[in-house]
Amino acid sequence: MFELLLATKQTAVPPAIQGDYALFAGGADALGGVALSSTEKYAYTDDVVTAGTALTEVRMGLTGAGNLDVGIFHGGQNTSGTYYNTNRRYTYSTDAVTPGVSFGSGRGYQTAVGNATYGYFVGGLETTGAVAFNTRYTFSDNSRVAATGLSTARASLMGAGDSVTGAVVGGSSGATRLTTNELYVLSNGTRNNGTALTTGREAGAGCSSTTFGYFGAGSLAGGGWTNTVQKYSFAGNSWASGTALGLARANNAAASSSDVGIFAGGWGGSADKRTERYAFSPESRTIGTSLAAGRVYVSATSTIPAGL
Repeated sequence: MFELLLATKQTAVPPAIQGDYALFAGGADALGGVALSSTEKYAYTDDVVTAGTALTEVRMGLTGAGNLDVGIFHGGQNTSGTYYNTNRRYTYSTDAVTPGVSFGSGRGYQTAVGNATYGYFVGGLETTGAVAFNTRYTFSDNSRVAATGLSTARASLMGAGDSVTGAVVGGSSGATRLTTNELYVLSNGTRNNGTALTTGREAGAGCSSTTFGYFGAGSLAGGGWTNTVQKYSFAGNSWASGTALGLARANNAAASSSDVGIFAGGWGGSADKRTERYAFSPESRTIGTSLAAGRVYVSATSTIPAGL
């Protein structure tokens, strides 16, 4: 069973100021449950959650990427299981939701990486199974082109990056949870192989500081949810263990500023609404203000993305 994706962030920026937030969008109220259209804004500085503007339609298994101005939410499914090929553009300054350019085919359970110029929507699941597709979206003119795909099809994968490199990690192909790590040069979409995870993982969430990608929770090879965090060095192409999250879960989302990552939602026996604040320096984890509703198959972007 495919479980979920990640969420992502973008381009190196100064520390968060009051008013900057992580935007959590869509999802479902349970595994196999009712898809959601609502969004929630988590303020990094104040630890306050407020309602955002709802998406035009309900979506679970959607994927988010953004820059300082807009968050793009692509694909996903409605409650009956139909995949979308459409995008929704969320303008942070006005909370306006507008249509974006459609992609060629409907899919969900992708991941996304990007910089201030481009978002790359990678892999995922279509009605025929997992895919290796990569679509590059340009934030400024709402256009898209096909980009270099993955070496193998995979879904429920995770993404995070700095302003130069996006790491597309893990995921699944059929029942196999993967250790694969493929690196994208964000300026031109070139793909290279990165150091693999030591254990296959799908359906977790990725966020980033300016130096590390943090991949938290998900489902491990052999089955079962995890609360572990694996930390990837973009400069060193190496892995280390991070500080564990408080709850073992999958199908969660994450977003970050340059100082802190916010892991939220997911399924750990029920639809979870808690947030966990992951401070990057020094590394520590604390509980944040909960979302208003539990969400699985949720996605996230950030108004002040620190990495991709």
